[in-house]
Amino acid sequence: MKGEGLLPVRWMAPESLMDGIFTTQSDVWAFGVLIWEITSLGKQPYPGRNNSEVLQYVCAGNKLPKPLNCPPTLYQLMQHCWNVANDRPNFIHCLENIVTLRDNIEDAILSSADIIRHAELPPSGQIEDLVENTANVSANV
Repeated sequence: MKGEGLLPVRWMAPESLMDGIFTTQSDVWAFGVLIWEITSLGKQPYPGRNNSEVLQYVCAGNKLPKPLNCPPTLYQLMQHCWNVANDRPNFIHCLENIVTLRDNIEDAILSSADIIRHAELPPSGQIEDLVENTANVSANV
């Protein structure tokens, strides 16, 4: 399908930007950008670049960087979404990857919660004493 008019450049695949062709593969590219947005906590894709610069950047083969605290396996899925059109995964593959990642994250969160639950905390008065002593030292400086 060919399109014309105002377009969401930051979410578009190179073939869409260069030739105006939109396919399921270009939708997968946009999905990769959406995942990037979510994992970057809502940052605009290609921050600091205007639409013309984004077009040049993407068409030159550049990709968005890994967001801080993004699981490597999720960034790997994003990178696959940004392959050349014929090498991109389909949406079923994307869903399977996300479900597997979710299950692994849930296991990690539950393990962390168990560690926190069983951690030894200092006796109740020690934290208050530390805060009070710090305040006294600051007042005397």
